[in-house]
Amino acid sequence: MGPPSTEEEGAYYTPKINERLKGYASRAIEFGEDFDYDFQVNLPSGMVVHLSALMRTIKNRSGQVIKLVGTVQDITERKEKEKEITALAQFPSEDPYPILRISRNKVMYINKAGQKLLNVVESDQIPEILQESVKNTFENNHISESEAELDSRVYSFIITPIKDADYFIQHITGK
Repeated sequence: MGPPSTEEEGAYYTPKINERLKGYASRAIEFGEDFDYDFQVNLPSGMVVHLSALMRTIKNRSGQVIKLVGTVQDITERKEKEKEITALAQFPSEDPYPILRISRNKVMYINKAGQKLLNVVESDQIPEILQESVKNTFENNHISESEAELDSRVYSFIITPIKDADYFIQHITGK
């Protein structure tokens, strides 16, 4: 079957993407510019894929472009994984309970719920209420749990050491 012809490949692209790719090719020929471009296409099967196009110029000794070489690679799986990672990375910030990432003595990350409850922001010292638990967790390298009362409510603190890292994840839930 082999790769699609230029005409077949061009049929996959929207007019806007087609124009953009032609513009890149023109600039490559005229000015010797290389390019990398990610875009989305609809295949004849109806499947939507993400592609990455790369074009490089080959020049003669006097610097004139004599040839264009390039690739188009399906990066759909990579784009899906990036989307998944982004969604997972947002999870702590969206959690209604405080979540912190802490080093031995500083807050490295704290979500909005944690900022409100503990009145600290990133780079602040670890709140006094957590210092003993953090110290014990660092010394023993085991998950530790404790409880404390804040604003007339009892909270459970779970401090989890992260293997091969010098920080911990703190999850706080109200009871």
